[in-house]
Amino acid sequence: QAGSLAKPVTVFAAFRMQQKNLINFDTNIEQYLSRYHLPSGAQTESNPVTLRNIFTHRSGIIAGGYEGYPNGSAIPTDVQTLSGLPPSNAPKLEIVAPPNTQLRYSGAGYTVAEIALQDRFEKEFDPLMQEWLLKPFGMKQASFSQPIPPKFFPQIARGHDSQGKMIPGG
Repeated sequence: QAGSLAKPVTVFAAFRMQQKNLINFDTNIEQYLSRYHLPSGAQTESNPVTLRNIFTHRSGIIAGGYEGYPNGSAIPTDVQTLSGLPPSNAPKLEIVAPPNTQLRYSGAGYTVAEIALQDRFEKEFDPLMQEWLLKPFGMKQASFSQPIPPKFFPQIARGHDSQGKMIPGG
């Protein structure tokens, strides 16, 4: 689980999509969402959550980062993660500040962006990223698949806790 390393890569792929006029960073993200919708919060019709304010951590969305999941455990869907539903270990997404009014790290915002891009292009995230980023740049040993395909096991770093001890299962 690469975690936040995926954020700038996702932005770069989305930037390429915007260059082709297939998405607009300043459009209300609800226009791209079909299987998940943001809960009511501090956003308004005139000041909506957008890809731009998500990518710059100014969307007003909390929660922050995610703990991750051990190999072999159930991995929640993106919608379960945002909704705080099992098997997710994350709190439910909330929009606690008006968009564009404060800088506040938001892993959940990027999960919303992932869903929006998947819904807009009607593709799962890994094939979408393969098409828009990994294949065009010749990245043959990279993947956004979760869980990680076994063929990548010999090449991946193993997770460790804050004391440097490897997390069971890697």
